Amino acid sequence: MMEPGRWQQIEELYHAALEREPGERAALLERADPDVRREVESLLAQGSGATPLDHPAWEGAASLLTSTVAVLNAGTQLGPYKIQGPLGSGGMGEVFRAVDTRLGRSVAVKTSREQFSERFNREARAISSLNHPHICTLYDVGPNYLVMELCEGETLAARLKRGKLSIDDTLRYGQQIADALAAAHAKGIVHRDLKPGNIMLTKSGAKLLDFGLAKRARAADTNSVSTDLTAQGVLLGTVPYMAPEQINGKEADARSDIFAFGAVLYEMLTGTRPFTGHTTASLMASILESDPAPMPASCPHGLERLIKRCLIKDPEQRWQSALDLKNELEWSGYSTPEQQVPIRRPLLPWLIGAAAVVSALLLGLFYPRKATESERSYRLGVPLPENSQSFGFHAVSPDGQWLAFVATAPDNTGQLFVRRMDDTTVRALAPALIQGAPFWSPDSRWIAYFSGSHLAKIQPQGGTPEEICVARGYAQGTWSSKGVILFRMGSFSTLFEVRVAGGEAQVFLSPDSTQQRTDFIAPQFLPDGQHFLVFIQSPRREKRGIYIGSLESKETRLLLNTEENALYAGSPSGEGHLLFMRGSTLVAQRFDDRRMVLQGEPEAIAQGIAAMQLAGNAPAVFSASNIGVLAYRQGSNGIIGELVWLDRQGRRVDVVGEPGAYITPALSPDQTKLAVVRVDQENWENDVWLFDLKAPKSSRLTFDMRKVTNPIWSPDGAKIAFSSMQNGAYDIFQKPSAGGGRVESVLESTADKYVINWPPDGQVLLYESMQKLWALSLGGKSNEIASTAASGDVSPNRSWVAYNSAVSGRNEIYVQSFPSSVDKWQVSKLGGGFPLWRRDGKELFYIAGNKLMAVDVQTDAQSFVAGTPHPLFSVPVGANGGRYYQVAADGQRFLVVTPLDKPPPPITVVVNWEAALRKP
Repeated sequence: MMEPGRWQQIEELYHAALEREPGERAALLERADPDVRREVESLLAQGSGATPLDHPAWEGAASLLTSTVAVLNAGTQLGPYKIQGPLGSGGMGEVFRAVDTRLGRSVAVKTSREQFSERFNREARAISSLNHPHICTLYDVGPNYLVMELCEGETLAARLKRGKLSIDDTLRYGQQIADALAAAHAKGIVHRDLKPGNIMLTKSGAKLLDFGLAKRARAADTNSVSTDLTAQGVLLGTVPYMAPEQINGKEADARSDIFAFGAVLYEMLTGTRPFTGHTTASLMASILESDPAPMPASCPHGLERLIKRCLIKDPEQRWQSALDLKNELEWSGYSTPEQQVPIRRPLLPWLIGAAAVVSALLLGLFYPRKATESERSYRLGVPLPENSQSFGFHAVSPDGQWLAFVATAPDNTGQLFVRRMDDTTVRALAPALIQGAPFWSPDSRWIAYFSGSHLAKIQPQGGTPEEICVARGYAQGTWSSKGVILFRMGSFSTLFEVRVAGGEAQVFLSPDSTQQRTDFIAPQFLPDGQHFLVFIQSPRREKRGIYIGSLESKETRLLLNTEENALYAGSPSGEGHLLFMRGSTLVAQRFDDRRMVLQGEPEAIAQGIAAMQLAGNAPAVFSASNIGVLAYRQGSNGIIGELVWLDRQGRRVDVVGEPGAYITPALSPDQTKLAVVRVDQENWENDVWLFDLKAPKSSRLTFDMRKVTNPIWSPDGAKIAFSSMQNGAYDIFQKPSAGGGRVESVLESTADKYVINWPPDGQVLLYESMQKLWALSLGGKSNEIASTAASGDVSPNRSWVAYNSAVSGRNEIYVQSFPSSVDKWQVSKLGGGFPLWRRDGKELFYIAGNKLMAVDVQTDAQSFVAGTPHPLFSVPVGANGGRYYQVAADGQRFLVVTPLDKPPPPITVVVNWEAALRKP
């Protein structure tokens, strides 16, 4: 008598062989145990309609296998089910159309050749635990039959005989199949035989069929019974859709279904299988050793990457979840028709009469026609990473496959993240010291970024960063295919050059005699690697805009007169565009990068694009690839929040004014008024506003001044000094605080200058420029106070100045004598910035990470003693990104710009963004 375990092996191999073409069975049988192979070959020799009980091998197995099901003719009654006719047959049994005489509904009755009842029962157990709109429903179970939902339609295998599916249908059915797999996997059920023949296409969508080879994941409960009947060396499934681990006889899991799903998606999209072979053996070798055949150029890039990841040989590198795969199909830019956002609208048909037009508008009858594949634009949102608080700059790789971006960590420092467009996984790449904007190498293999005091590069897959050169402060750069990087940094009105291999950065462009106060912002190399775009700020408005430069010559030519930065964007069609801002609207204009000329008129792409403060300038936050992928962030130039009074425990005490986009608040000497910059979200212009803290009223102080920042009160409260780009660079101006009067120039030069303090005696102004602190006397002479320093505050007794400096590689708080530097102490222990003194000079405050810190101090004209810093409370994001807080005279209350309690908008990624443009 043959052991039951051997019968199970025969059963599995018999079915695996029966479902293959006769010419493909030999290689399959060669891998089996010789005794098992002989029995299966004998059964196969009798034909699929033979009764295996007649074979001597079944002798003595009557307790396991007793009979075969009879042929059911039309009109035969099987329990309450009346047979109407056959639907199909397979290695396990027959399928008939029938009617449930009790309910009057049509059903499918699947009968079993009882000698294979374990597989049959396994399917019943698997389907009975599933209830999903895209899995064929099990209604009833009989002695040797299953009663199932009757799925009207055709199998995907039959449909594919007529050719490939459209991208729309591939995506729609793909999402449904992935959703069904996710439901099965959630129940611990692995299908193991996903193929076009087991997918039915119906009016209601795709239906997943035939769980005859399904297995349930082994449970930890020792009382549970495993239904995995796989015998080592026996192949289960259908070879063209088998995962490599199945071919190697290893245990299949959910990722094996994902491999099969990728093969099915590939075939739906192309009409061919991803792996081919003249024999079963060569086909298996192709799956194990070869890459899938190339996909047609018309396949959307994101979908191609998604399928390729399904078909990776190593299951650890594939998609790990069918649910993630389904979500990617929905949101990674390839949605079902009802979810798509077709950007381009057709010309509306002529409407009869103005009344009909108004009625149609009111009723919302303007439906866009279905966009063709070349016209469709897909979107996805990249949310803020977990445990991050805000976004910084981002950059799409030239090949459109990666998005690198900076996000603020809980300690308010920038951290570099990267995400593949075809994946939801976000990976942190670099330490949380990022300053400025990351940028890519032309081949998309490297990300360059500014961290601490260096420019470095790292591969998007991770690894050890490689230092390129010294570069301090917030910076922007661009990488040429010629092996050169151009960048600007900090407050320097200069464009630097360095070789990619590393070395010392050299000045490439600096202000000349004809364009004083010039600054170079957001450089970007064009595809030839020789020419570049750069935004130049000039004291003359007619010379302010986007310029074209070249590595061969240091001369630049004005391309576009504008107030904001711009970006070149390539496309698969080869037609380039210049993307730039008109107010807060992102627009695109065709650009011939060979003749270096603009063509046509600019067209709007997106509204409300955010901007980032960078050394006083505010570049818009958008980036683009060379293949039609655009990323941008909508939001505010400034923190949208409230001006909130907090006590020393961080509890809300009062609110000043209404919510808005505020930066750099400053309290008047008598503590009765507040000067603060409020950002106009429509045109990005900043103006100083005054709030009366004793009455609910406010007034605007400055008008028609470009990008105002850092208002500072004079010691007597009669004037307010501020910095503005009115003349091209950030210069210092002043105006009477009572309003009226004219704006007076205090200091103009070619470099940016940010006024930060007006000491108590009123004799000097403290300002920051070129990463140094300077004291400007009333006579107009500037003296250097501290190098590698920023954001200072002079003590009430005018003997000491506190500032932050990154001279050690990390921003720390230092105190030194004022105005001459005789003695110097480091006050902070673990980093810090933006120091402010209490009015009586007995306490110093600063921001460290996300904490407001306090230090007890003792000072006189000759001595300074500091205690141990201690935290008071956590500050909201932004409080350390600029001067976003103020201290009351007694040090018991703090005015803080507090963001509204809502998450920042995600980064929007648009695939085929050109679909938003009018076609010529």
